Amino acid sequence: APEPQPAREAVQAGGNNGTDTDLRARYALAMLQTAQSNWNRTLAPENTRCEVRFTQIPPGDVIDVAFLRCPFDAQGRESVERALRRGPMPYDEFKSVFERQVTLTFCYPEEACQR
Repeated sequence: APEPQPAREAVQAGGNNGTDTDLRARYALAMLQTAQSNWNRTLAPENTRCEVRFTQIPPGDVIDVAFLRCPFDAQGRESVERALRRGPMPYDEFKSVFERQVTLTFCYPEEACQR
């Protein structure tokens, strides 16, 4: 039998390995939910998307936050960074798909982000 591909390659190749793709999707959602639940939205403009890349180390401690496309002012950005660093991010059940660098989009209300 061929050796199983590492999850990262499987996803880049179109995700032919269902379990890794599914776990990866749940991992992404869990990180987003953790960040959203820690986020003080009152400091952020409504209907504005803020894309952030953060770097984490096991067990989910965020060690760096970089803003990509984010028109938030200093207070809004600070609220996002605080939400990410308050962590830790989900880790134990997602060790096999752990990602050191993750990009998330902060937006409130969430419906505005899906347009």
